Amino acid sequence: MTRLICTHFHPDHMGLAGWLTQRWASSCGPPRPSGCGAHDDQDDDNAGFAADQAPFYRRTGIDEPTVAAITAGGNG
Repeated sequence: MTRLICTHFHPDHMGLAGWLTQRWASSCGPPRPSGCGAHDDQDDDNAGFAADQAPFYRRTGIDEPTVAAITAGGNG
């Protein structure tokens, strides 16, 4: 492995990046200079966050009252 590319900054996606790059003596970088997409998610407004996330929650089987409660919290 010569390079590890992280698509965005979530612990379950990038949490072992340091270990992997040390283990394989490789470099790590985002595909674009936006901080692995973390800023895109972080800068999303509350309405945009809810619109993006609610369908995902529904597909996983979360009931409507819980989806409403989760998305009401916004992008905090």
